[in-house]
Amino acid sequence: TLPDDRRVALAAIAGAHGLGGEVRLKLFAASIDSLKRHKTVLVGERALSLLSVRGGGQPVARFAEVQDRTAAEALRGLLLTVER
Repeated sequence: TLPDDRRVALAAIAGAHGLGGEVRLKLFAASIDSLKRHKTVLVGERALSLLSVRGGGQPVARFAEVQDRTAAEALRGLLLTVER
């Protein structure tokens, strides 16, 4: 993992969205475009593959490794960071 000074937080996970493992995001950036250009992000200390991000007011993200609502709920409150 990267030291904290090498990471920048783009969002926090607000909770699960639906049953398929999607998560709602609290975005820190101006738009979801800053997030869309990353293929892999760190959620907490775990590297996850970002499959999609959609929406404006409350963006929704899907990760390859998160398959269901239970796994998505377990991520609530974690920061989504990328390398600076």
